[in-house]
Amino acid sequence: MTSPLPSAILRSLIDAISDLHSINGAEEFSARAIRTSNAIVPGELNVYTEIDPASSRVEFAADDGHAALAAVKSDFLRLQHQHPGIQRQRLNGDFGVHTVSRLLTNREWKALDLYHHVYAKMGVEDQVVVCAPMPAPMALGVTISRSRRGFKSAEVGALEIYEKHFTHAFELEQRFADWVWLADNLAQSRNSREGFAIANSDGAVQIACPTTELLLARYFPIKRLGTRHLPESLLDRIKRLSSTEESRLHTSTVVRVLRGEHELRIDLRRQARLNRWILRFEEQTPKIRRRREAEAFSPRLKSVVDLLREGHSEKAIAHELALAATTVHDYVKQIFKRLGVHSRSEFMALWIDR
Repeated sequence: MTSPLPSAILRSLIDAISDLHSINGAEEFSARAIRTSNAIVPGELNVYTEIDPASSRVEFAADDGHAALAAVKSDFLRLQHQHPGIQRQRLNGDFGVHTVSRLLTNREWKALDLYHHVYAKMGVEDQVVVCAPMPAPMALGVTISRSRRGFKSAEVGALEIYEKHFTHAFELEQRFADWVWLADNLAQSRNSREGFAIANSDGAVQIACPTTELLLARYFPIKRLGTRHLPESLLDRIKRLSSTEESRLHTSTVVRVLRGEHELRIDLRRQARLNRWILRFEEQTPKIRRRREAEAFSPRLKSVVDLLREGHSEKAIAHELALAATTVHDYVKQIFKRLGVHSRSEFMALWIDR
């Protein structure tokens, strides 16, 4: 039977959990994790950590000692497999709260290369690790380090309660950020042919706007509208990209799907940290594709395009840009040819959506 927590630690725990679940768009989750863990169990160095063993990536955030962390980061990456807490998480899927002094004797701890090359340099003799479950193989948590061995049972017990709230608070923070991201993109969207979504690597859609569902139904043979899973053919492409780009934290690429003269452009950005993809969909008609071609013109040609769209004559354009009339005429012929139009009316029609 677990002993009740002392009233002082219990009050600190309640306040810390409340603070952990508070969402403040101006503050990173890592900063809140460091502050709340330190409020429960003070240490010489509290560190928020994300570890991705597949890509040998470690991200640190600390309340103090940034210079010391930076100096040992490469050694930690090389020797992290020796850490007893990380070993338990990787080999047994054992998340939770682990204390170095309870997993290893002092002699075993000091015999590790990890101790000599990392922790001894920072003056750390003991550490408690709060490891929260994340999309495999990621590990997320906080570590509290001390220059002496030993954490009280009450401190470990409080952190065990804290750990149960840690992943949930992180997910709430991410969900809030996702909705803000979607709202910002919808506000900036200029037409009804754009859609946005966030999907896990297994194809499960976490968040999507209605236009996304319409575009997926139009370009992929799915059984019903409103599915919360990406079409298999699109998912197969994403899986291939995930396997070939596993070592990169952020991967951006474009998938194109044709349907007659129309094309669906899918911009994919991988978030390895969360094992998921951010997708932006845009249906491109022949008109839209030609507009995009015009955006890639040289600055001089683009200035002529802008004046043509405003209805200026070639003579007026020549005067505005201080060019010879014959030069402007050649520019206009070049623009019409590259955009596949034959007259002023066809050119103007490219910028009219019906």
